[in-house]
Amino acid sequence: MPAIFGPEHVDQLKQFCALFPKDFPIGVEVRHPAFFSKGNAERDLNAWLIEKKYDRIIMDSRPIFAARPDTEAIIDAQQKKPKVPVHAIATAQNPMVRFIGHPLENKNYDLFTPWLSKLPEWIKQGRQPYVMIHTADNIVAPELAASLYRQLQSNIKLPDLNTFPASKGSTQIQMF
Repeated sequence: MPAIFGPEHVDQLKQFCALFPKDFPIGVEVRHPAFFSKGNAERDLNAWLIEKKYDRIIMDSRPIFAARPDTEAIIDAQQKKPKVPVHAIATAQNPMVRFIGHPLENKNYDLFTPWLSKLPEWIKQGRQPYVMIHTADNIVAPELAASLYRQLQSNIKLPDLNTFPASKGSTQIQMF
């Protein structure tokens, strides 16, 4: 939802979600500050998501805001992405983390560390979490995703990544 989607609009969201089949997987990403203030708006939203078994998409924008705004892509991302606290709550079976990475790979590791324990915890609870990793320009996103996946593999048994197509000019990139 856009940042202007506040608590006064939740009834519209409820009406919209009611149009889908009962077992249709739904994830909701909110950006309005009221949904991050630990007040009634956030509690009510989370209670409704839990009741309906809808996933709250978790925005982790800390890495992009830790970057120096020295490129057009970073400036654009910092203007468009919400700077909200990370609330790592699983409201349904498929929690999704949207990790907006720093353009320098090594600057992401400390900020990804909490996910190295939270994701396995959710898996042990029988949930199937998803992690979407991107960066301001997405140029280093595949390498960052593979690197963070390998870190996660050191904490929990996960299959190896397949080799995936290379960038222009080379034949393939080995990602594990």
